[in-house]
Amino acid sequence: MFDERSLCRFLKELPSRYNFVYTSEAKRSLLRALFNFMSDNGKFLSYFFPHGPPPMTEEWKMKATETDPAHPGRPCMHQFQKGEPTYRCKECGLDETCVLCWRCFNASDHIGHSVTISISQKDGGGVCDCGDPEAWLQEFNCKYYKAEQLPLEPLPPDLQSCIRATVSRALDYMFDIMSCSPQSYQDCKDESFIMRDFESFHLDPKIYGGDFKDNDNSQFALILWNDEKHSVKDVTDVVTTATHRREEYGLFIANEVDRIGRRIVSTSSDIRDLIDARVAFDRIQLAVSIRSTRDTFREDMCGTILEWLNDMASSSLMGHHFALRDIICEALCQPWQCGSTATRIRQPLYQIAGHFDDSDDDLSMGTAVVAGVSPNNITGADPVSATSDSFSGPNSAGSQNMAVPSYWLNADDEEYNSVDQSTFPPFLRQSQVIPSSSSSQEIDYFAPATSPVSNSNTGFGDSKASLRLDYLMLFDMRFWKSARYTTRDLLMATMISNLDYKMIMGMRFIELYPTLIELYMLADREPDCSMILLSTQLFTCPTIATEIARKHFTTLIAALYTYLTTGRVGPPKSVDLTASVPDDRRTLKNRRLQQIFIDLDHIINRNTIKQRISGDERRMHQIADLFILFEGCAPFMRQINEHVEYESTEWVSFFQILSHLLKLGRAIAKDCGDASLSSTKNSVRTVSRMLTAWALGFLRDRLSSNEITDEPHFESISAGDFSHAEYPIVNYPVEFYSISIHHPLHALMSWIIEFAGFESANQLKSLLSFSILDPPAVGKSIIYGPEDMLMLMLDYPLRTLVAIAQIRVGLWVRNGYTLRTHQVHYRDLTMRENGYARDIFNVQMMMSICNPSRVMLTIVERWSLTPWLKGSVEHSAFDETKLLYVMEEFLHSMIVLLSERYRLLGNSCGTTNEQLIQREIIQLLCFEPMAFSDITRKVPEYLVSDESFEKILREVTNFRAPEGLNDFGTYELHPSCIELVDPYFFHYTPTQWDAAETAVKNSLHKKTNIPVEKIVIKPHLIPITSGPFSRLGWIVGTPEFAQMIFVTLSNIIFQRLPSSSTLPESLLSLTLHLCYIASIEDNISIEDPERKLPSFAYNSCILVCQKVGPRDDQCQTILEALYYIRSSQKYEAHKALVLAILEQFKLKEPTVFDDARVNAIGFMEDVYGIEVADTSEESPVERKKRLAKERQAKIMAEFQKQQQSFVDKNKDSMDDGDQEFFDEDDDDAMVEDDDDVSTWKFPSGMCILCRKPSTDTQMYGTVGYITESTLFRQTVFKSEDQMNSVIEMPSDLDRPVLEESDKLQEVKMEEEDTIGPGFPSEGVNRESVAVGCGHIMHFSCYEEYKESINIRHRQHITRNPPEKTEKGEFLCPLCKSLNNCFFPLIFKGIRQTFDSQIQTKSCFMEWISEDAWTNITRMKCTEDYSKGPPKLFREQVRQNFMNSLSPVISDMYLQKLNSSSVTGWLQFLRDIREDSQRLQNSNEGSMLHKVYADILEVLAMQTRLSCGRENQQSLSTYHRMIKLYGSTISSAEIALRGANRSDSQRDVGMTILDQVSQRTMTLLRILRSTVLTYGSLGVVNGSGNCAIAENLSRNYHQQIGKLFFGQECMYDKNSVSCPDIVLPLLLDDVFVFLAEASVCLVPAMDLEIHHVMVLCYIAQVVKVLFLLGQELRRKSGWLQKKKGLGSMNDGALSSEKLAFLRDAIGMIMERSGNSQENIDDILFDQELGTLVYSVLEKLVLPFLRKSAVLISVSGAIGVEEIQYSESVASQKSETDRLLSILRLPVLDEILCILAIRDSSDSDFNAEISGKMIHNVVTRWLRHLELALKRPFQRCSVTTEYPGIMELVRLPRLLHGFFQKVGQLRCKNCGKCPEEPAVCLFCAELVCCQSYCCVKNNKGECNQHMQNCAGYVGIYLLIKKCTIFFLRDGQGSFVSAPYLDIHGEVDTSLKRGRPLYLSQRRYTHLIRNVWLQNGITSQIARKIEGMIDNGGWEGM
Repeated sequence: MFDERSLCRFLKELPSRYNFVYTSEAKRSLLRALFNFMSDNGKFLSYFFPHGPPPMTEEWKMKATETDPAHPGRPCMHQFQKGEPTYRCKECGLDETCVLCWRCFNASDHIGHSVTISISQKDGGGVCDCGDPEAWLQEFNCKYYKAEQLPLEPLPPDLQSCIRATVSRALDYMFDIMSCSPQSYQDCKDESFIMRDFESFHLDPKIYGGDFKDNDNSQFALILWNDEKHSVKDVTDVVTTATHRREEYGLFIANEVDRIGRRIVSTSSDIRDLIDARVAFDRIQLAVSIRSTRDTFREDMCGTILEWLNDMASSSLMGHHFALRDIICEALCQPWQCGSTATRIRQPLYQIAGHFDDSDDDLSMGTAVVAGVSPNNITGADPVSATSDSFSGPNSAGSQNMAVPSYWLNADDEEYNSVDQSTFPPFLRQSQVIPSSSSSQEIDYFAPATSPVSNSNTGFGDSKASLRLDYLMLFDMRFWKSARYTTRDLLMATMISNLDYKMIMGMRFIELYPTLIELYMLADREPDCSMILLSTQLFTCPTIATEIARKHFTTLIAALYTYLTTGRVGPPKSVDLTASVPDDRRTLKNRRLQQIFIDLDHIINRNTIKQRISGDERRMHQIADLFILFEGCAPFMRQINEHVEYESTEWVSFFQILSHLLKLGRAIAKDCGDASLSSTKNSVRTVSRMLTAWALGFLRDRLSSNEITDEPHFESISAGDFSHAEYPIVNYPVEFYSISIHHPLHALMSWIIEFAGFESANQLKSLLSFSILDPPAVGKSIIYGPEDMLMLMLDYPLRTLVAIAQIRVGLWVRNGYTLRTHQVHYRDLTMRENGYARDIFNVQMMMSICNPSRVMLTIVERWSLTPWLKGSVEHSAFDETKLLYVMEEFLHSMIVLLSERYRLLGNSCGTTNEQLIQREIIQLLCFEPMAFSDITRKVPEYLVSDESFEKILREVTNFRAPEGLNDFGTYELHPSCIELVDPYFFHYTPTQWDAAETAVKNSLHKKTNIPVEKIVIKPHLIPITSGPFSRLGWIVGTPEFAQMIFVTLSNIIFQRLPSSSTLPESLLSLTLHLCYIASIEDNISIEDPERKLPSFAYNSCILVCQKVGPRDDQCQTILEALYYIRSSQKYEAHKALVLAILEQFKLKEPTVFDDARVNAIGFMEDVYGIEVADTSEESPVERKKRLAKERQAKIMAEFQKQQQSFVDKNKDSMDDGDQEFFDEDDDDAMVEDDDDVSTWKFPSGMCILCRKPSTDTQMYGTVGYITESTLFRQTVFKSEDQMNSVIEMPSDLDRPVLEESDKLQEVKMEEEDTIGPGFPSEGVNRESVAVGCGHIMHFSCYEEYKESINIRHRQHITRNPPEKTEKGEFLCPLCKSLNNCFFPLIFKGIRQTFDSQIQTKSCFMEWISEDAWTNITRMKCTEDYSKGPPKLFREQVRQNFMNSLSPVISDMYLQKLNSSSVTGWLQFLRDIREDSQRLQNSNEGSMLHKVYADILEVLAMQTRLSCGRENQQSLSTYHRMIKLYGSTISSAEIALRGANRSDSQRDVGMTILDQVSQRTMTLLRILRSTVLTYGSLGVVNGSGNCAIAENLSRNYHQQIGKLFFGQECMYDKNSVSCPDIVLPLLLDDVFVFLAEASVCLVPAMDLEIHHVMVLCYIAQVVKVLFLLGQELRRKSGWLQKKKGLGSMNDGALSSEKLAFLRDAIGMIMERSGNSQENIDDILFDQELGTLVYSVLEKLVLPFLRKSAVLISVSGAIGVEEIQYSESVASQKSETDRLLSILRLPVLDEILCILAIRDSSDSDFNAEISGKMIHNVVTRWLRHLELALKRPFQRCSVTTEYPGIMELVRLPRLLHGFFQKVGQLRCKNCGKCPEEPAVCLFCAELVCCQSYCCVKNNKGECNQHMQNCAGYVGIYLLIKKCTIFFLRDGQGSFVSAPYLDIHGEVDTSLKRGRPLYLSQRRYTHLIRNVWLQNGITSQIARKIEGMIDNGGWEGM
């Protein structure tokens, strides 16, 4: 049986057993003991560990590493970890908080649903809601939830009893320990306090046994605690300083504190030493505590107990998933049995310093207790009751504030024990009593206590009963980071996941809420760990939210109110209605305050009984008290004479809080639609009473900083002409008085009225009106009438509209820029729906329920336009220009007030939102198509989040998918919706008015063919047939409105304005549009018996001006003014609109109109002599004019169409762009005819720096970049994946690969795509290549530019520059590409033709038999060759080079080189590597010297950086340069594999030469000429002692050795020392050798390049056959696949070809030293032979492609004629086309000669001697055999990978890859990376931006780059959806090639939609960036475009 005494004794003695040092062994011992006691001393241990207990050296845990996802019949509750994806289905989920884990999402059906994906930003960031019945609107059939559960045997009662007792005792022990732990560490500075703390705390011997005093070792520990403000470096430095230890120790402590949350820094028996060490931590406000090692050990035990409980809660017991969880829940809901001698439950609250989001938000009070809050020394107090008694503000000391009305104290009047307990577990219902021990009252801070709970022995139904659960939440801040996370996980796995206990958890949580939220806002160092964050899990549950709304809503409102007014959180009884927001606004700056708003929003929206809040008058009183705090806040006053000295930013703080407050108000008011009408009336009455009292100034003493400073005053005003009635108007000129734009209580009232659905205007007016018998404030005298007070209350929103308009027109410029920003935010998205739209609504309400004439005069007066109304065009406050713009804003405001009606119709909230969504989209897209993200950014958030948003968007728009590489999807407005556009939409600016009107008219013109000038845009006024706003249009029937229209028209058309003023163009348009709206309103308004006003049409025809109008000989009525405009040519553009107005007049008042029209026409004819057409029909003359104009417009349109067509066809030739590389136009312009000989010209043009032309008199050139490239991949024959890709590759690389179309589809759960595979790094070679942008500059300008860069670097020492000057780097001044060298353009044009390069003087047989032997014989001499070649041979070589140099270099430079100065040049070249610094200071060095010195230095630097590359250190400078030439051609060919054509659009005969861009070909020709010139300069003077000459002679000697090794004239064929001189040709890259020979061996020996190419072609075939023979001998696995047959040109291989192939391989294997036994093993059938032949053809193809480029570089003329000849066009495959162009023997002929051992029987082509070929091949193979057998020499035969170069394959669905990432582990640290990055070269997963893998200050990405790609890295940051480029300590980011369903990228996954791979963009990344070696330039451009403070990481 369970022995509780033994367990208690063990827990007490464990610290002393391990000498009070908590080690891993102590932790394992504790866990073993807990499991043993829980299993009845091991009796039931098999229940916990079915496969046996873990070893003693491991921690005992039940939970497996990978849990079973099945959760049959219960919630999943999988806790999301940081970086884990979460899925939300809008169709299935109740709201945005209902999410699924990836397992449940894939296991359920959501096809066709709208799914969003987000990444969890922190550990414990929520749980999976699968299985929660309250989270979903419909079932989605998760297979894990529906899984069958097998019947289980019940657990033994003894086992349950032991578990229950062990868990209870462990929890009690934890609370005994943590109850005495400090909550804050400010008191741990005093030695006496620390000792008292230590001595007063002991475990009760009655429970734990032993002596009264606990054992200890008199040691104390200095403990460092975690926070979220200090960096690892800061902590490392302070720990190192405080402890006087090494930096490694400080770094260890810092990492441990960051990981765990706290760590012991040092221990000592002398407390004073620890206090002294603490000083260093206090300086930077780090939290440290000093406690005994005994107490620290026990606290660590508590952390282990929490881990143990969490482990059990997440584990099953012999298949019983709920057993352990239910027992833990039961134990948590029992009282704490106290076993400590002293407890400190309620401790003083110290506000933290320096831990808020920014310094302005710091609410620190130093180390003193908050003012008004005294330490509470009462231990053992009940935590629940403590929350309501702990507050003591400045006006109360824990007692009730007598000023608090009853609605704050009795709002939640239903007792807590009336909660529906049917949902509770049986043992917690009221019928059962929970026993609890008695407690003793403590009066001393350290006094003993026997129980912390109250004396009441009540059950859970009594809110005063304290449970273990309460203390677990209350002690949250006493734990450390990892323990706090564990506590939250424990509660989510037990109390929250158990539906039987979830309600209990919610009720206990809300009881403790004031305490928890106060700790969170004021004292929590780690807000992400706070217990308060559990509110989202609890308050989003509808049943809990409903219960909280019923009983605890006042608690939340009081918490918010008390904090805003006092800075502390208090209970309802501490609410002070005389308080206001503190003057320093510090309570508004705490950003953690938003947590309360979030919780309130959850409760309001999830509350199922809506009238609980909005229908409760008491609750509405509380909300009104809260909102009134900010009514009229942040006022401002217009500066008239002087500019404001200080621009206050106080409004920013108010904006931040008001955005949350207004969102809260809308949520509360929205529920009014579900409440009863009577309760809604009470709510309106409550809010309007508060507003009226405020408007009357009754609260101005309390709210002294708001806009009300005096009592209101009224004055009587009349129109004075059309009407003489006077009305009392509030006297408040906006331009002179204090104004605020913040009226949240007005907004709340407007929302309630909008959603309530009142029946009539009279009903609403009665609710908003107050009289003397019903005063708005008790004890206040009323001197105004009911309508006076109503008009006053509604006057404030009108003032806001006027003030904003005045700011827009520039009347408030002296107030500074801040105020303008203020109004922009007000009208912008941030506040426009909650501020601007609400003010419009309130003014419309005033227009609907008040006297229309009085309202019209109020509006005119508020705009300060009363003088204008009375006919004056002068104003006392505005100048003439400002007055006109104010008038423009006034007219637009009136248009908005009359036409903005969607919110006034009384529809349901859903219907209104749908109408608003449609209107917002239409008004937004009428200008141009927009991307989805742009649309959502400009539409209010609450509309975007509406479920119908995307549905409506699809209905009114047409989607255009992205087409370009950088394009994005756009939505275009459907043509049928263009008529719904309102040009004067209330969010438009004046600029947009005209743009919208033009767009609509043009669209209607295309649709109807009506001339634009005759199109009238009819306002879409929605009739308001019922409700309180049905009288909105009555104002247009007032004489005051008619007089305003008449005066405005008269002032405009008769130019009564001052001559100095400029009339705004839109003023007349606005006036006529307002007339049109008023006339339409006449016809759509409903009949109302209470209406006494005439129509606007009637007033326009009848009312005649007497005083305010023009002279007697001018128009006297509105109708006459309209006819004047219609008849005047000046206003021709407005004629159609006037006709439309007149038609509306006639429709409304036909009789009156006819009479008035006759008078008006007669008046016009009599006064102005104008004949006015009596009908609105078109006259014959007008029709002729219109048809003529239409014909003219049609002709002009056709002409413009032809022009555009011509431009499109010739765009390429007309487009300058930035391709100044071709200043002489395109390729055709670079080929000129001169004396019947075509010449290819090198580029020339303007210098991009000085903009002067380039000439031979001043050296010029082009800039380039020599860099290392890893494009040179070798075929890895041992990799089946790589060989399969070779077999499956296309046979033609000169044809573009068909790209997969980008299909943006809906989510399909069956999609499981993975990444990879990558290319093995051992198969990658690194070579130097040259790239260039091609821009031209003078060398002198180039030198000055580089010096300016050096100066800039010295001046900006903190900036991270994009270029590294120590490596010679610089950015191109024009295109910002990275460069590091200068290529001089000192060359003539190229006259050689392509055909001349492949034509030979002698056949190949003669050359290899005689000519080649003759040339080689010249090198034979009796001298020792180590002393150099013979003199005669040197002379011949010199002459050959001179002959090759003459047609290359320009005559001017050639003449200089032949002068006496050549000696200095050669001497310089000899010393170039010895003393480069001397050269820079030498006056004798020329510009050419410097150019070549820079190039050689860059090449040498590339070699030093790649010192690990084989054979590179021994390369001479000359060999590096010629090798650069060959590698650059290879790089260009690799980049073109499978690419589109660049220039030609023809398909027939296309080869790689058709793919090479002109820029690339020009660069290659410049590079060839540079290399050839450099080599020639070494031998032109004939001295032979130059370093270049020595290197050159060595190189061509080695090249001869490689080609003709074994010739008797040079070497002994049996010599084994030969490999020391040259490496075998078959070990080298055969094409690079050919390229090197073309600029060295060929000009040196005057050879023909074609002969050397034929020989190299044979060498490539031999090399490939040798490798294939090795694979056949090894019987590699890929050969068994027998793939690739379909790629053969002629199908299966014939028997004859099969025999040739087999014999050729056998011959090669025999000559390379293989035994006959190995040769006999090479047997293959026809199918395998076909496969081998196919691979052979593909491995030879890259050599042919490169050779074609090589020949075209030197033979620039006539390329197209050859490659498009009929002989080439007839060939099928690319191999055949290239062989035909290059005039090389076909592959079968090579195999034939290699297969026939005896050449006499050969039918081989007569040009080739079989015997000579056999001899040469034999020497190659024997040379190779010798090299491979050399000891200590690592070398192997490799050949280039022939396929299309690609990065790793990316998954088509990115979110599918998220699921795989969670299962992957970093190879370095073994963890799942928080920010995983995948290398796109090798597909390996690495940690990005993480300290876990840092070595030598380099992250894992940099480390991996060195081992993988070498010089650059390309990574996919999966969870940021970003491509990361890395290079040499710098990097940049670009968007990953993934698009959402709207065709947009989603960097950092902020929008959360499924992302699909855009193959087109990925291919663009590969081809245009990586394959072009452009990553370095990409990074440099990105860094150059940003200003940082010392590192690219700032990007």
